[in-house]
Amino acid sequence: MAIQLKITTDYSIRALMYLSTRQGEQAVRSEEIAQAMHIPQNYLLSVIARLRKAGYVETIRGVLGGYRIIRPADQISLYDIIRLTEPEKINRCLESDHHCTRGGYGQCAVSRFYELAQEDWDRRLKKMTLKVLTTDSGKDELRRIMEEEKGERT
Repeated sequence: MAIQLKITTDYSIRALMYLSTRQGEQAVRSEEIAQAMHIPQNYLLSVIARLRKAGYVETIRGVLGGYRIIRPADQISLYDIIRLTEPEKINRCLESDHHCTRGGYGQCAVSRFYELAQEDWDRRLKKMTLKVLTTDSGKDELRRIMEEEKGERT
């Protein structure tokens, strides 16, 4: 059993990863992103529109136009990206209104477990920035984070 992210989330992560590797360069055309990251062109355009609206990407018009990432790669985490396309919490009972069809929030062992799982999930996602995932120096950081995680589990 696994929690599966939406394809839109996956494509959003891929697009931002690619753009972060091209930060500081001229704008990147959507065709290049689509081909490099294996994202259908039409789907990519809707993903980019969402990322632009959220303030992660800017559109450059003209012959040399395309897209650029706005924020530095070390300031965009997987947590940030996933929150754009996925429900905020892993279960409905953890949302701000604590909706529970049994009326058992706060008494339910399952919801308490979900809270712990949510905290762990959020903490891990916040550590994973685009820089960690896309740069050579980030690979060392990723190893360090993974070793920390192993140490916390033992």
